[in-house]
Amino acid sequence: MPPSNLLDVIDSVDDLVQFMRDRDLEASIWEYPDKSYDFPEEFTHWAREQQAWREDVAIIDQSFHMTHMSVTGDEADALNLFESLAVNSFQNWRDGGPPMAKQYVVCNPDGYVIGDCIIFWLEEGHFLFVGEEPTHNWTDFHAQKGDYDVECEHIYNPLGPNDPAYFRFELMGPKAMDLAEDIVDGGFSGISFFQMDEFTVNDVPVYALGHQMTSEKGFEIFADYQHHGDVLDYIFELGEQYDLRQVGNKAYISTAPELAWIPLPLPAIYEHPDLQEYREWLPVETLEANFALGGSFVSDDVTDYYATLGAMGYTHIPNFDHDFVGKEAVKEEVEDPAQQKVTLIFDDGDVERIQNSIFDEEDTYQYMQIPDVPFESSISRYDSVVDEGGEHIGMCKHPAYNYNEQELPALGWVETEYSEPGTQVTVEWGEPDTAKTQGIPHTMTKIQATVEPAPYIKTDRQDM
Repeated sequence: MPPSNLLDVIDSVDDLVQFMRDRDLEASIWEYPDKSYDFPEEFTHWAREQQAWREDVAIIDQSFHMTHMSVTGDEADALNLFESLAVNSFQNWRDGGPPMAKQYVVCNPDGYVIGDCIIFWLEEGHFLFVGEEPTHNWTDFHAQKGDYDVECEHIYNPLGPNDPAYFRFELMGPKAMDLAEDIVDGGFSGISFFQMDEFTVNDVPVYALGHQMTSEKGFEIFADYQHHGDVLDYIFELGEQYDLRQVGNKAYISTAPELAWIPLPLPAIYEHPDLQEYREWLPVETLEANFALGGSFVSDDVTDYYATLGAMGYTHIPNFDHDFVGKEAVKEEVEDPAQQKVTLIFDDGDVERIQNSIFDEEDTYQYMQIPDVPFESSISRYDSVVDEGGEHIGMCKHPAYNYNEQELPALGWVETEYSEPGTQVTVEWGEPDTAKTQGIPHTMTKIQATVEPAPYIKTDRQDM
């Protein structure tokens, strides 16, 4: 009988980590439905699209690639549910009212990160989760198992056949606020980071969120999907004078090191005894049951792939005014984080050597798909970072070439003692001992890297 849940998958393999390391990006134990939308790789050229958010204004159509979950029902129960899982406080929501937005970070009992997403409080008794599904699934499980008068409905998955419930457009760049002044009916008064607002665009009611995907100013708008085409056309009509460009998938993925957000660490759900019931509940048709690991780091202990709050750069988020899963472990992590999120600037010469090696008859190294390096063959890449003595000290998670900076930065984390800007470290590059077929055959090599802060580019995020 084929596996029906995550626990079945785990029980069916001898080595869970190797199973995930051998898996190609789209190879799985279940048959993916047809995608309702394929994100174009480029609309012009990825370098011009990166240039647009630095020099003019860029738009990203974020309507299609993230999962959506609607939570409805008793408002007090919903807030109690969220707060029982989240490391962050919901007191400002209890004191306020919709519309509001919050980054929602959840951990396992040992304080390792399961995931994060954004919750939008749209109206009384109605909340919208937007992001990757591990956080949605964790919340849905606890809603069903707990005494909460709420209903979780998974209203959109990018692998499913249906259109999204909402369109979502992100505008960013030095001319973004000028364009906003034109597209918002009655003018635009500005918006702060993670502040929400409501207004109309060409008579279509929309929600807005102060948010950005790069170091430049930005915001996003979203509304009923039926208005997707009309609103997008209207924005392009008025954006022509500002040299508006649409961002494709290549440039979009490359935003992570500039934004300093680490996407999709392995959810910390695979081994903890308290999560046995959850693994049995979690269907096989989920990301967690079909995870593909990549990179040079190899361990037979799945917990070595888990991320701490320090590694994710989230030690400023927890608030201990409430009880939540993993609270005591999170307290210890916040007081003395063993790891810090950093940017690793790859040595130009090493990058050139790796790229040029495809012409070498003897040693071909793992070619970097520029600009979106990490997504050739895995959902989440883990390259080992080592010190001068070759000791493992951290992870290189997300390298992506930045045309505006003319360099290749990578997001990752290192042990705190190595996090000082200017520290020299080495990234072990390649994927040893794996059955993956999607990557180029290669031999292992090393990349010298310089530790810098994350984000490493000055941000206007708090000045919108």
